[in-house]
Amino acid sequence: ARTDMMDKEMEDLPYYKIFPKYLGSVPPGSPIEVHNVTCFHNVKLTTEKESETEILLTIEHTEADSFLCHRSFVISIGSHSQIVELFGNGKRSLKLATDGSPEQDWDVMERGPRGFVHMMSPEDLIYNIGATLALFQAELTPDITALAENMNREFLKAYVNIDMPPRENAPEVMEIPEEMIKNGDTINILRLNGLSPLIGWAMGAATGHTVVALWRANRLYMCESTTVNADWPTNGIQCNPYSTWIEQAKNADYHCVLAPIRQELSDQLDMEKAWRYVDQHVGLDYGYEVVLMGWLDTVRDNLPCIRFRDMPPMCLEPEHFEMLFTYVQRISYAAARVFVPAVQQRAGVPFNTTLTQAYYQAALKGIQPTEIYSIPEQTGWLYETTRDGHPVIGESMVCNDFVCNVWKQGGMFNGTDVNCAESSVNDNYKLDIYEDPELRPDMCKDADPENPTCQLLGPYSLRLDSQPGVLPRYNYVPISDQMFSNCPSMAPDYLAPHEC
Repeated sequence: ARTDMMDKEMEDLPYYKIFPKYLGSVPPGSPIEVHNVTCFHNVKLTTEKESETEILLTIEHTEADSFLCHRSFVISIGSHSQIVELFGNGKRSLKLATDGSPEQDWDVMERGPRGFVHMMSPEDLIYNIGATLALFQAELTPDITALAENMNREFLKAYVNIDMPPRENAPEVMEIPEEMIKNGDTINILRLNGLSPLIGWAMGAATGHTVVALWRANRLYMCESTTVNADWPTNGIQCNPYSTWIEQAKNADYHCVLAPIRQELSDQLDMEKAWRYVDQHVGLDYGYEVVLMGWLDTVRDNLPCIRFRDMPPMCLEPEHFEMLFTYVQRISYAAARVFVPAVQQRAGVPFNTTLTQAYYQAALKGIQPTEIYSIPEQTGWLYETTRDGHPVIGESMVCNDFVCNVWKQGGMFNGTDVNCAESSVNDNYKLDIYEDPELRPDMCKDADPENPTCQLLGPYSLRLDSQPGVLPRYNYVPISDQMFSNCPSMAPDYLAPHEC
């Protein structure tokens, strides 16, 4: 049942209010001063060069609301990050050094350390971190608790304007005959596990995963690029019989809808070529290396903002990615895979270089660190990955990229230059390729009269045509050359050109 928590607004909720606000970069001799961003109404950052390899950074904080004013500052350079706790009015200095390498000298002496501040108190920050982590309970367990479901629905409604009311009298599984599912049809999926709703917020998507239907030897398969985790037993690019897949999806608490493509498009698919492509890629690891790249088409216009009740809004900025992943690369190769290899690819450096080395080499070519991720991903770029658990150099594809490429290899785009590597999870279902909703089975109409697709699983309503953004949201974008490569997706309206 619905609860009052579904009526809260972003301003009143703690989710993702955990990132510090970017203040600026402070090279020697170029101080910055900011006003009224925290209980310190005046903050000044300066750096002085003390030697060829060392600088002194000073943070001066004045006009505090009271001596109890307490905020956490983050100072970041490519080789080092430091949290500085400041109270009341005062001044704090710290030394930062390079190792004398060209990239560190450039990073520290030319660019200067980057300064950030958490806008709330450390106590509120800890609470916000805990609430945000609670959204991800289902990433650790195969089952989703009712509390986690409601928290994720609350988040989707307040942050993305996606409402998921309960489905009244809907069957646990919509038992549509397999023969009604055609080659090229997709099933679009949302799991209330923290991750899928996060994808929805970032991209303006109603779903977080997609799979494609393919027939072979009179048997229906669902093919996808996915990850092994608490809810799914197999890793990477795979195909499973529909009967197996739908049972696993039910056990994983999936919400999913069948989005059938038009009959004539299905009929024109060259299934020999489509299956050849699938067989060539089965067993490749999920595309961690490119997971953010279909989303990050622009420098700033894909980055979400947080609204507070008593503070100015704060948006994610390009500098956050550098601050976060220079640190992450130092502690976890696995976690760094979701960003660092894509930057290395664009900088043209080996995959064993540091992120700072990659930024430096890109800067020598005139590409700034804040813009490098907006360079379009290209189908066919190769990464260090695995196949069936063994290291290989191969393509890296997330779910929507893989589905798009299956369509493309099967000839559905008729020679149009569609760069599937730049697609995001909702780009696929926005394409003008889907069947008239009136043709969906009567059992689907009876269970969900207003839904233009057929919902197969899930106790809550999942609609591809709903908010966020400007309607229709589903089945309307014409196929065109390079259509996915430069598409903004900024909340709350997620406005984009029609070709996006």
